[in-house]
Amino acid sequence: MKTSPAEAAASPGTAREPRGDARIESLAIRWALIAFVVVALVSGFLMRGGRLPLGGDDSFGRITAWVGGAAAGIVFAIAYTGANRRAEQAWRRRLPLPRRVFDTIVLTIAFATVSALSVEAATRLFQRGFVGMTIDAVGGAALAGACGAFLAYIAGVFGARVVTANLAALATLVLFIGTMASMLTAPDERWWEYHFSQLGNQAGSTSAAAFNGALILTGLIITVFAGYAARDAARGLALRGLGPAPDGDAPDTQGGDATATDFWSPRRRRRAVSGMLVAIGVCMMVVGLVHDAVNTPVHVGAASGMVVVFGLLAAFSLTLLPGIPRSFHVLTIGVVAGIAVSIVLWIPIGYYALTGVEFVSAGLLFAWFVVFARTIAAYAQDGADPRAGAPVPDAR
Repeated sequence: MKTSPAEAAASPGTAREPRGDARIESLAIRWALIAFVVVALVSGFLMRGGRLPLGGDDSFGRITAWVGGAAAGIVFAIAYTGANRRAEQAWRRRLPLPRRVFDTIVLTIAFATVSALSVEAATRLFQRGFVGMTIDAVGGAALAGACGAFLAYIAGVFGARVVTANLAALATLVLFIGTMASMLTAPDERWWEYHFSQLGNQAGSTSAAAFNGALILTGLIITVFAGYAARDAARGLALRGLGPAPDGDAPDTQGGDATATDFWSPRRRRRAVSGMLVAIGVCMMVVGLVHDAVNTPVHVGAASGMVVVFGLLAAFSLTLLPGIPRSFHVLTIGVVAGIAVSIVLWIPIGYYALTGVEFVSAGLLFAWFVVFARTIAAYAQDGADPRAGAPVPDAR
């Protein structure tokens, strides 16, 4: 006798493969268990024959950071690639193969780097709390395995759920952790009397590598973020009757580009969002690649250009994306005012050095960037029927 799907689902003895979020969690747990074994074995092998300090150079923390970070990167790449088969990621399957490969490599390196630097920082902190403590290969292998399992679980979940807001958070986290690592390892403890670029001027040091590497990697992530944000902007415009949906999931009821006679057509608005974000990412990469000590005009020009494009993106968001919440307008005006005040406190008041202006400005800009990512993601969903991906008709 055949069993209907409904009866099979209702039967308590029938095991079903989890779907959706449950499947993501299930796979993440499996990756965590595998990572525990692999990271423990590799770390134990590397630590054999002696006891190592918790943190610092040639330590348990250094080994665990890079082995665990590598494991997290591999899991992230697999989860991110697998997520492209999901229905909501169909738009990514239509991207050119080189673009998909580029995005995967950039995000994988970013996640592995954040994972490794986080472990490195944590073990250095614990070393300061447990002064003089060392650990043997057996205990170190167990702790490294647990750390690797945690990182692999986070990588599996994050990689399967990459969305606009998560990418902005990842970019901010990479820049923050890289800058913190650079400050903690800076040979010149009074670098802050000059400017943040001083961290990248100390050629050959771990500090310079961390700072410049963080800038370059953050810029690369923003170029990936540009594609996600532009799609959200186009979808939000389509939901408001301006042009077709970007991924073809809703019909164009207005015969193509509804405002093709206007200069700022929906297609141009989408390209403008993408172009400005890519420009910001490129400027940030140039700042990291061309040190202040190597070529000051290029370094300062790229940094200034990045701030200018941020301003253009803010103005564009407020004027050419109809339906953006008024609270975001208020936030944007507040951020601009805050940056202006920070500059006045430097010149002419002289309250602090240039480092203070950079610290306040970067903090405000990236806070705005994270909120922008969440706002544009909500903009793409506001008024949409979650079951069909189409605008919900007004009931009034």
